[in-house]
Amino acid sequence: MKSKLKLALFLAASLMLIPAASAAVTFTVSVNGGNACNNGSIPTTSTAPVAIAANWLCTTGTASGQAIAGPGSVGVEAKTDYYCCGTFSQASSVAEFATTFTISGAGGQPIPVSLNFNLEGLAFKREGGYWAIFVDAFPFGTGSVDSNGATSGFLGGALVNDGDLVASGLVVTPEVMLLPNTLINFLFRLTAVSISAGQTSLSHVEFADTASLPLTGPVFNLPDGYTVDIPDLFVANNRYLPPGGAGVGGEVPEPATFTTAAAGLAVLALVMRRRRD
Repeated sequence: MKSKLKLALFLAASLMLIPAASAAVTFTVSVNGGNACNNGSIPTTSTAPVAIAANWLCTTGTASGQAIAGPGSVGVEAKTDYYCCGTFSQASSVAEFATTFTISGAGGQPIPVSLNFNLEGLAFKREGGYWAIFVDAFPFGTGSVDSNGATSGFLGGALVNDGDLVASGLVVTPEVMLLPNTLINFLFRLTAVSISAGQTSLSHVEFADTASLPLTGPVFNLPDGYTVDIPDLFVANNRYLPPGGAGVGGEVPEPATFTTAAAGLAVLALVMRRRRD
């Protein structure tokens, strides 16, 4: 019930925030309960902010997912809890926005460009649980991190402690060479995967509403004399300026310290253990 209320509030707020002429941006979300529960994906694509949530209960365990996408901000959540029967529970959630933009400035030669974005959230697993987080930021590359400590791309510096992850801060992608005054395709996608395989296993990924363009500083790192405007994403003069200074989820939380986030992680783990008891 709380998830449905959260999604309803998100949609109402985002529809008020979206620019008047936003036909050039699309938002896509999907959640998948995995083969263990015999559930396929539920994809939704829209030119307005969109949210989706689903819960599955099967003979082997439970799975749930949530995904939201709005102008310049996305969020995903995936949870699994395993019970029995020699198989596994799986959930995945995907949220993305896609549009085009142009780098304005003099000159006709490619210039070095990188993207800044904020990523905040947590993930944890117990016993036979597994989680993974993927970020695709076309044309700037990809990054991933999982509960085994494997990392790649621009998430290569992520810290995983005994299968738990607390992320809070600014991520900078590698530079790519882009041509000014030319239409450029831009896609930002956040994916969460949760798998539980073991009688006492569980996995939880919570990155809802926490991947967004930066609320301070430039969106793109550009040479002097260049700028970017993307009205569909509230980007003006290379700054992300959503009304009220908020992303798709409403008010933007203060950046959490590692200690505070770790304490929250411990509380979540305790709640999950008590639920199993």
